[in-house]
Amino acid sequence: EHVTQLLLRLAHDPDNCVAIAKAGAIQRLVVQLRGGGRTSVKGQELAAAVLSHLSALDECIKGIAAANGIRPLVMMLSSGTPPAQAYAAAVISNMARAGARNQKQIISEGGINPLVALLSKENRAKTKAEAAGALLCLAAGSPPTQKAVTEAGAIKPLVALLIEEDDHARKKAAGAIAALASGSPENQDAVEKNKGIGKLVGLLKPNMHDEVNAESAAALAVLAKDHPKNQDKVAAAGGIEPLVALLKGSGNVHSKEEAASALWSLSSQHYANQVAIADA
Repeated sequence: EHVTQLLLRLAHDPDNCVAIAKAGAIQRLVVQLRGGGRTSVKGQELAAAVLSHLSALDECIKGIAAANGIRPLVMMLSSGTPPAQAYAAAVISNMARAGARNQKQIISEGGINPLVALLSKENRAKTKAEAAGALLCLAAGSPPTQKAVTEAGAIKPLVALLIEEDDHARKKAAGAIAALASGSPENQDAVEKNKGIGKLVGLLKPNMHDEVNAESAAALAVLAKDHPKNQDKVAAAGGIEPLVALLKGSGNVHSKEEAASALWSLSSQHYANQVAIADA
């Protein structure tokens, strides 16, 4: 444990992460992650914490996969301590982002259901945020995974996460909602039925973090795309004025781009919204 604690302090620096990986630590950390023998629960948690930093680097992601780290990470989602679960979800998110091969293995190891379970309200905001981020990376651009995540019951808790008093959680929830709704009329409907549109519009306020604004606008763009009912719902929820304000305001480029995308989705083949946008 003492060695792992030292590695954790070092791993906050990306340069050190490269050195840690080159020293062959990943294989040992994965063994520690599995537990058993003399490994304590705290030791498993520390190993997951170090891997959460290492997995920010592509070469380390390859090392974790090569060390057969995905299975114990998925197991930790339902059996670890609350901090360990958050670390494991963060690693899985980074692994999923790295490519389809990792995504398939995470799914085949049964990763979807425990990630959705971590979205439940009794968990910490950090844990829920990391789980939402992992589901985002798994579902993005994959209709079969979108379906599996939705069938596991993800939409309702993701919508609830939008009102969490935590910017990271709000951002990840909005991103996951966008990933699930993209190209899926059923999921566009489901988000609206769970009152997600009004909550997303509420996150467009100028006092919100720029990235929360951006991800919320991006989600609204997806929800309104080729969906007349949701185009109406966003307008009725008062979404047009804050989107125009984002476009004109002093926020970052990302929030402006996503606001423009949302306004495009709202105005497409919708005369009333075109007029409302022009008047705003």
